Amino acid sequence: MGTPEKFPAAGKQIEAIISGELKTTDFVLHVGDMAYAFGNFTKWNQWFSAAEPVAAHLPYHVCAGNRDEEQIVLERFQMPLDSDAHHATEKPKDKRNFYYSFDYSSVHVVALSIKHDLKPGSDQHTWLEEDLKAARANTNIRWIILISHTPMYSSSDGHKGGDKDFRDAVEPLMLMYGVTLALFGDDHNYERSYPMYGGNPDINFTVQDGQAQFISPNKTIHILAGTGGIALDGWTSTVAPSWSAARALANGYVKIIAYQNRMHVRFIETETLRVLDEFWVWIPTRSLPSGPSMLLWLIPLAIGVGIWFGIKKKYVVVNPLIPKSAANNRAH
Repeated sequence: MGTPEKFPAAGKQIEAIISGELKTTDFVLHVGDMAYAFGNFTKWNQWFSAAEPVAAHLPYHVCAGNRDEEQIVLERFQMPLDSDAHHATEKPKDKRNFYYSFDYSSVHVVALSIKHDLKPGSDQHTWLEEDLKAARANTNIRWIILISHTPMYSSSDGHKGGDKDFRDAVEPLMLMYGVTLALFGDDHNYERSYPMYGGNPDINFTVQDGQAQFISPNKTIHILAGTGGIALDGWTSTVAPSWSAARALANGYVKIIAYQNRMHVRFIETETLRVLDEFWVWIPTRSLPSGPSMLLWLIPLAIGVGIWFGIKKKYVVVNPLIPKSAANNRAH
């Protein structure tokens, strides 16, 4: 993201969220590389001042990037505590702000740290497996969203194809426990994958009103949204790889609306507020809800990817057919 003083697009991101999203959202996830301060506390203060109009009104969750000093992340934020129901052992306090999870209505969010070991057998990997297992066993959870800083897959020229070690360590757990979305920053582009595992995409979807519709995907859709304000990267090739469903070079944010049985995802360009990418994910409902379902807004603002959730009431039909116009079938 960077500070608005150095990167004007960062300020425009904040302005766009305040004017268009603040009143209808519930929390933010900002996935790393926040201030680009490089140890300069004045720049950190500038970043906190810029984020304050949002963070003063909404819970502002962060995920450490490679440019974020660990001491700042540890001291200046207060991330959710682990639930006893999710973890058998308490995590050390010095890891609290680096990897954590929480539930919000039907959504489970799990944040990972690139600054701590994630190999199988490590504390963080063991914690992650416990967390995902508990989330998947919770019948109230419909969606699992994983966030971290460095992407597993990327065709950006900012890095060489994503972090393979990270992918090898974590992707098997994502497949095993049904992670719906994985959200990343780090590379300064927007890119979305098809549902995929091991580099192999499932290119099975329908198109409704120009929007892709993924029905009960059993693999994870990866979203790189390193578009929060700092200068953009390019692509390693003008031809996108086979797993890449959409790419864009634009500053912007991702908004995700999660219902009980469907999720609507859009990438919105900050400058014009145009939707540059859009798709739906559908999963069948188990039974008619006992009460009103929750409408959730999710907005990744990256290079910290920021995520906002908003709530409205809507009654959900059991196993509905995809409507003629999915956009017109939204809760309002």
